[in-house]
Amino acid sequence: GFILTFSLKPTPGDIIEFIDQKKFITAVCLKSRDKRSEILTETSRTLNLPNSRFLYLTTNKLDVSLPNQQLIARLKDISSRRSIIAEQINLKHLWDEVVEKSISMDVFELVPFIQDMDDVHADDIAASIVRRTFTDRCYFKLIDGRLFVLSEEDVRQVVEKIRQEQRQELIMDGLAQWLECRLKGAAVPENEFISKREIDRLIDALEVDAAGAQ
Repeated sequence: GFILTFSLKPTPGDIIEFIDQKKFITAVCLKSRDKRSEILTETSRTLNLPNSRFLYLTTNKLDVSLPNQQLIARLKDISSRRSIIAEQINLKHLWDEVVEKSISMDVFELVPFIQDMDDVHADDIAASIVRRTFTDRCYFKLIDGRLFVLSEEDVRQVVEKIRQEQRQELIMDGLAQWLECRLKGAAVPENEFISKREIDRLIDALEVDAAGAQ
């Protein structure tokens, strides 16, 4: 992956971003002890997590003396807003702007390069950039709170790797469709990534393996 965590040190009221089950979660720090923090998440969970789980700390704070339901409502609003902003960020355009300027940048240094978001708080933009690097791995690595700008060669290699992974997924999907159609006696759909001859060869191999296992 292209997001590497390090030990952020939140204090009570800090808004935190972390990943749980491949989803970004927004939370607020309730208590902080050494290398762990007690947090309240947008999903109404109170967790005690190591600080190494946290990817981003906001510059704004929430009042933790508020009732939990009010805090959760605020967190949901923040998370929803950042998800929408992240979808609007084009990392390729951002990378084009900075690839020849710097090897690594603080995420806030990238905020001025985001266009058409003058009415959006810089903190939300910065958090959304971090979110975007999780869904688009081609252009930046997040390491120790800084975004490292990948070289043109690195980008080419990452793009090619992702294309190969996507192609493999499509091939496996095609194989699954062929198997299903063969079992049902239905017409086999076309698949540009794998030929009928290759599908038949794979199916025959599977049938031989199955027979040998009996």
